[in-house]
Amino acid sequence: MNISPRWKKLLGDLNATQGRTLMMILAIAVGVFGVGTILNSYAILTREIKQNYVSTNPASALLELDKVDDALVNAVRLRPEIAAAEASSTVTARLEFKPNEWMPLLLFVIKDFKNMRINTFTPEAGAFPPPTGSMLLEREALRLVKTKIGTSLRVQTPNGAKTGLLISGTVHDPGLAPAGQEQTAYGYITPATLEKLGEAKTLHLLKIIVKDQPLEPRAIDSTVAGFAVWLKSQGRVVDEIRISPPAKHPHQTQMTAILTMLLIFSLMALVLSAILTATMIGSMLAQQVRQIGVMKAIGARSIQIASLYLSLIAVMGLIAVSAGVPLGILAGRGFSSVIAELLNFKITSTAIPVWIYVLQVCLGILVPLAIAIFPILSATRVTVREGINDFGSSRKMISLPWFDRLLEALRFDRTLILSIRNTFRRRGRLILTLGLLAAAGGMFMTSLNVKAAWEQALTE
Repeated sequence: MNISPRWKKLLGDLNATQGRTLMMILAIAVGVFGVGTILNSYAILTREIKQNYVSTNPASALLELDKVDDALVNAVRLRPEIAAAEASSTVTARLEFKPNEWMPLLLFVIKDFKNMRINTFTPEAGAFPPPTGSMLLEREALRLVKTKIGTSLRVQTPNGAKTGLLISGTVHDPGLAPAGQEQTAYGYITPATLEKLGEAKTLHLLKIIVKDQPLEPRAIDSTVAGFAVWLKSQGRVVDEIRISPPAKHPHQTQMTAILTMLLIFSLMALVLSAILTATMIGSMLAQQVRQIGVMKAIGARSIQIASLYLSLIAVMGLIAVSAGVPLGILAGRGFSSVIAELLNFKITSTAIPVWIYVLQVCLGILVPLAIAIFPILSATRVTVREGINDFGSSRKMISLPWFDRLLEALRFDRTLILSIRNTFRRRGRLILTLGLLAAAGGMFMTSLNVKAAWEQALTE
């Protein structure tokens, strides 16, 4: 196989610097792995949390009325601006999960469990619908109170006495914030059970879905406002109107914010690895100035020599990508599963969009190239005379009398003065090294600041 001299030289350089080359590949691979993990998780989680929430057919608005009966629900369903309507109620109670230890309990009163159309949930275990005198618990609430199906817990509503309710089963409700995070148990009962708890079984909550533009907040606000006027004209008392952001899980914004923060840190890690690569390339080029001069003496052009080293960076990036991307996929899917369990929704698909793969490949190759191109172009612009006469100091060293006078005035040890002067001879390499240290220190301080701010916010 005929290989051109420049590629033979490149292969020889790789063989002579195997440890350094492996370190550069590893640095880029770690950066690609970090970015890939968060990007993959972001793509999976944002899609799945929305699908889980939308699958419950969430209400466009919840209206608290003096009374919601069958006649009103039937009349609302005939309204041209309303796509669906149901009656329900919510009652804030408390539950005794340990002797003399209580926690908040939010009871959802469902008139017809088998024909729910709005804010639906799916049964998981036990009896469904719950018999009178019992309740269903959301599956995360069952873990929160550390009990099991078939046990009886005491419940107290605002107007009732402490009454024992049997836990008849569990459901999965992805439309709610996780019980553990809210420190609130979620229960589902019938109107007859509510009456046994000492409350009137009259329903007070009207859930509606608007027909036109059900995902547009302004359209929902306008429709609900007109609908509330109609209700008042029918003699109904509207105590409260609650409109949640359409098609958005209660904790979706927090999840997106945390993922965005992690993505920024992973991008910083990738840039850090690229700076490390550029620093090592710059160090290697500093040792090959005479070789570059010789190559130019026999006819090589600056662009040819630069392309040689840029190709080296591209090949290392490609190798790093081939290792970092698959590992990022595995880690991203695993991280997504952990977050989904934490936020109480199911992942139905771990498919990752194609553009995510393309972006990772581009980042793994182009970011190191973009940062390394400056020291490479600077080194390859050396003339034949400068290259062959290179003796280790900067070819374009500019005398700085004020700097020399400052060193003399400080009366440092001669050895220290020599080391300081040598440090400033290769200013390009010095800038890369300082950039590397500054980026690493900045990442470290940023992470500490975020951690401290987060803990302080939680404490407050």
